[in-house]
Amino acid sequence: MSDIVFVYGSLKRGGRFHGALARARFLGEALTCEPYLLHVGWDWPLLIERAPAAFRALVCGECYAVDRLTLRRLDEIEDNGRLYQRKQACVRLEDDAFSAWIYFAKSPNLIKMALKRPKTAFSPQKGCQFFEVKK
Repeated sequence: MSDIVFVYGSLKRGGRFHGALARARFLGEALTCEPYLLHVGWDWPLLIERAPAAFRALVCGECYAVDRLTLRRLDEIEDNGRLYQRKQACVRLEDDAFSAWIYFAKSPNLIKMALKRPKTAFSPQKGCQFFEVKK
């Protein structure tokens, strides 16, 4: 049995922690169904569920089918429950919409700092915010 995970930062191909997805099956590039704020002002992105509408847009990422062991490893990397919170949310892969696990910002301090000076990157070609993986 596998779960689907939507990743948008250091877990993406070429990202610092992509190796944690070695056992996963790449499903493709995807978009969130709902707009969020993807803060990219630091070395890592922060996906914020509730932000002013002016800073929200769909988010670009990648979807993977993962086993439970990999999902637990991702929880460790993302500090699930403390810095990030893994939640189910709608994503779109080509013409299909489905629910996937996404790591949203949980730390009130980080969210507050990001909302003070939101920094985003938007791809007009894809119509979404993105985090550029630094190699």
